[in-house]
Amino acid sequence: MWKSLLIAGAIAFGTVQAGAVELNLLIGGAMSEPFEAVGKAYEKKTGNHLSITVDNSGALQRRLRAGEKADIILVAAQAMDTLQKENRIVQATRVDLGRALMAVAVRADAPPMDLSTGTAFRQALLDAKSVALTDPAGGGTAGVYMEAIMERFDITEQMRPKITYRTQGRFITEAVVNGEADMGVTFTSEIIPNKGAKIAGLLPDDVQMPTNYAAAIPVGAASPEVAKAFLQEFKTPFAHEAIRKVGLEPLSK
Repeated sequence: MWKSLLIAGAIAFGTVQAGAVELNLLIGGAMSEPFEAVGKAYEKKTGNHLSITVDNSGALQRRLRAGEKADIILVAAQAMDTLQKENRIVQATRVDLGRALMAVAVRADAPPMDLSTGTAFRQALLDAKSVALTDPAGGGTAGVYMEAIMERFDITEQMRPKITYRTQGRFITEAVVNGEADMGVTFTSEIIPNKGAKIAGLLPDDVQMPTNYAAAIPVGAASPEVAKAFLQEFKTPFAHEAIRKVGLEPLSK
């Protein structure tokens, strides 16, 4: 059973039984819901336990660089490319697990919003009184991308006073539900689990950023073989359904 979700984003499971293996995982927020579902089933089947830290890709890279030990890390593909160049992961273990699309989050009772084109999305941003985004300074994938989009739209200065930053996508959705922002922009998988919110629409094709999330075993992992076996679980129909349930596309065949 999942024991607790701490403010810092760590998910800890029950006490490890004698003979069981505990895997330490660093997981990007966009894939946290599928990992919860697959993790529960894996624990029940094997008796092993998972200790998962959920954060944005930039923060997870910093944890690994700082010497934190992990058996698996899952981050956006661009972040994994960097870790691979730094020789912090075992390259042969790298596998893409899911593809995420960005969307606009609004409260469940919000009126329809025109997001049919990039121009319409630009206007929606300008019309909003407040917009929640992941903080690009912290390395949040969606936040870094949205910073570039606002520059492309030439609205950075107009948007600056009304942006409220959060560290993770799920906190963006919470800000929208709590009335701290009119809309938020993050990945679908960080909107769908919150029943107080809905997806107003995907970002239009001319500004959409499909993002692959890749997992790998870090160099120096304590239990690499067990970690490799756990990643095999993401090839199963059960895992694929858990990934699709939050609007992601499964990639592990």
